[in-house]
Amino acid sequence: MLDASAALVLVLEDEAVAPVMPILDALRTGDAVVPALWWFEVASGLDVARRRGRIDAVETARAVEALVSLNAVRDDEPVDIGVLIAIAERHGVSTYDAAYVGLALRRGLRLATIDARLARAARSAGVPLVP
Repeated sequence: MLDASAALVLVLEDEAVAPVMPILDALRTGDAVVPALWWFEVASGLDVARRRGRIDAVETARAVEALVSLNAVRDDEPVDIGVLIAIAERHGVSTYDAAYVGLALRRGLRLATIDARLARAARSAGVPLVP
């Protein structure tokens, strides 16, 4: 399972590569499962990078192509909002981050993230992380 922070590191050239090498290795062994909100988060991250001058229009297009090529499998199962809020409250994260934790728990997946707060919440909830 791949969160937006890890996906963006994969496509933004000014990000450190070493922390995402295990993520790349994990993606080679299977498709990345993502919650429905993933594309919105990734698009927002690319837009912010473009507005801040980190990437231009050509680099944005390349990043989009690379992200599409990951073959991210969107989880379309209905979300239990009560569970989402409970995870967020229990682990001190946003409901967006709780969506990743909840999906990983429901499907028994490891989570690839570089977001420290999300990683702590995932570990606390018993979700294994991609090293």
